[in-house]
Amino acid sequence: NYDIIYDSGTASDIINDTDILGLVSGQKFGYSVDLNYDGTRLVVSSNSNNYVKVYEKLNSNWIQLGQDIVQGSTVCINGVGNRIAVRVGNSVNVYDFINGSWNLSSSNQMSNYNANYGYDISLNYLGDRIIVGQIGSNNTGDTQWGNVYCYDISGSTWTQLGITFSGGSYAASSSSVIWLGYSVDI
Repeated sequence: NYDIIYDSGTASDIINDTDILGLVSGQKFGYSVDLNYDGTRLVVSSNSNNYVKVYEKLNSNWIQLGQDIVQGSTVCINGVGNRIAVRVGNSVNVYDFINGSWNLSSSNQMSNYNANYGYDISLNYLGDRIIVGQIGSNNTGDTQWGNVYCYDISGSTWTQLGITFSGGSYAASSSSVIWLGYSVDI
């Protein structure tokens, strides 16, 4: 498995000089990917081997930035490129790039019926606000609904903004399937 990076700056996409290869075949490298605002930093996860790598584009080459982050599936990077969020199990961890390495700065975990918390995640430009999607739960155990949460992050503190958006709030009947939280963006 490998990721191929394209440059859309022209009428036809042109592949950059460097493909980014996973470690071994079948590891699902590229399960989740995200670019920062100016396209110079890339975060990539491997779902089956549970690791995350961050790359920086230098000239025409993608060079790994910092160490591998052990564990992780869904990933996102802020616009600046110095903060990433990583889904680990039923938690979302936030890492900051400080002195050449990725350091865990905060974590948020849901419990009860909140399976698939962090199914999709998105950080804003500065990385001080995060949207967390969660499919397959509405806090009552119903597996047809989903939730979306919005948090401000200050240091290691996560403060929820407003209400939890629940697919259950919009269901027309108990047989409705609403996958709120499947895809989020800020």
